[in-house]
Amino acid sequence: MIETIELLSALGDGLITRSALRSAGLSSERIVQCLQRGLLRRVRPGVYVSGPLWAALWPEQQHRLLVRATLLLAEREWVVSHLSAAAMHGLGTIGGWPSTVHVSDPEARGGASSAHITVHRGAPGPDTVLIDGILVTSLPRTLADVAASEPLSRAVPAIDAGLRMVRESAGTSGAAQGLAWRSAEMGSAQSVAEEGMRDHVHAELERAAPRRGYRQAELAIAFASGLAGSVGESLTRVRFHEHGFEIPELQVTLARSDAGEADLDFLWRGIRKAGEYDGKFKYTRGAIVKPGQDPGEIVFSEKRREDALRPQLNSMTRWVWDVVFPPLAFLRFTREAGVPLASPVRGRRGESTRSRFVVG
Repeated sequence: MIETIELLSALGDGLITRSALRSAGLSSERIVQCLQRGLLRRVRPGVYVSGPLWAALWPEQQHRLLVRATLLLAEREWVVSHLSAAAMHGLGTIGGWPSTVHVSDPEARGGASSAHITVHRGAPGPDTVLIDGILVTSLPRTLADVAASEPLSRAVPAIDAGLRMVRESAGTSGAAQGLAWRSAEMGSAQSVAEEGMRDHVHAELERAAPRRGYRQAELAIAFASGLAGSVGESLTRVRFHEHGFEIPELQVTLARSDAGEADLDFLWRGIRKAGEYDGKFKYTRGAIVKPGQDPGEIVFSEKRREDALRPQLNSMTRWVWDVVFPPLAFLRFTREAGVPLASPVRGRRGESTRSRFVVG
């Protein structure tokens, strides 16, 4: 039975229909047994995925399967948008993914949404793309929609991820043209590509002209950075902004005392303070861990790296997801860690106000 499910999963690119199971010889009773044993998981009525496959997927990958399963049963073609489009583009964010598929329709009326589909009224933009056979809003339009419809803590990680994709693509193109990684020319090419995408997102925001969320979208788009290396780093920056702390430089390279270089997630250059977000992925199945390598070796290596940077730093602070996710807990943590507050700025009448958008 397991072999049959795996074969059907491969044939359906992860999705298994009830008709496919019945054609393979599984009765309704056997299908129920597979569900009870965790061999199958129902995604939508009549559409399943392998239980082990589902458990191995990241949340955005699970939502991507949900999108495909839902539209497989839809009576008409939809253009996937908002958070569902973010999942289709491979963008990560924080919090749970929606239980419905979000789509855009310029002719939508009240009551257009259903139990499985949430319909947003509005044109999806002229540049839709095809992903896994499904029409999806373009990356710039997706980022604009997410920026306008989601809080900063969810919008910024998604926009960061989109800008990071553009930087990585520009880096690959630059390397193919002979540019050296980490060179000034490469950095310039990546920055130009990132700002070009930011301009496209702004243009899509103006085209969409959302009735709500326009100003928060402008902030999210301006605040986002393709240099943020993970959702955790993105959320960290949002927390700094929310609590009025100075926004640090990202991905700064410093020379080590034992030769070589090291990249820092965050640097407050003015007080020679570094910050590092340590995600679990980094010490388990991340690209840093080589096959057969003990995660403990990574921890020891990170300690040596930190020691080698001490001559250039006054302090270094590390944090993990459980620290950064609760806003008030992270506020206490950053205060105790000596993270600097943002520089005061002067208001229109000369009054002193706390700047919440100052890059260190």
